[in-house]
Amino acid sequence: GEGLEAIFRAVGRALREQPDLFALFPVHPNPAIRDAIEKTGLAFTHNLLLLDPLSYSDLVFALDAADFVVTDSGGIQEEAASLNKPVVLLRQESDRPEAACCMVGVNEKKIIREIRRLAENPLQKPDQCLPFGDGTAGQQIAMIVQDLLENALC
Repeated sequence: GEGLEAIFRAVGRALREQPDLFALFPVHPNPAIRDAIEKTGLAFTHNLLLLDPLSYSDLVFALDAADFVVTDSGGIQEEAASLNKPVVLLRQESDRPEAACCMVGVNEKKIIREIRRLAENPLQKPDQCLPFGDGTAGQQIAMIVQDLLENALC
């Protein structure tokens, strides 16, 4: 619908404005998505590669190679955040808001603004980095259990 077309218009414009920016777009097999790509002219954007859906390992490889990610997918949002990639989320709300650099919904101006911002500062990491912790959860739990056991024995 109109929301999807707004997203594709915004992404196309952002890519045309930034010819050094290159994007991969694994296209969902839903025919409505392909129709919106054609209707908005997104397919003719020279620095965009439209792909068939990727296998999980190929998706993780592509996400890891990316400077940032623009998606409406909750699963891709979480995978990208796990790889410490900034995420522009094309939703108004999320089950994992901590795993998004920003939520822009389908607002064309916001989408373009965030893509520009991240393209201009690809090494700048957003505050959303490491949304699922710092990797030391097991050590912290072990220390808490040890303290509880030592205090219980006293």
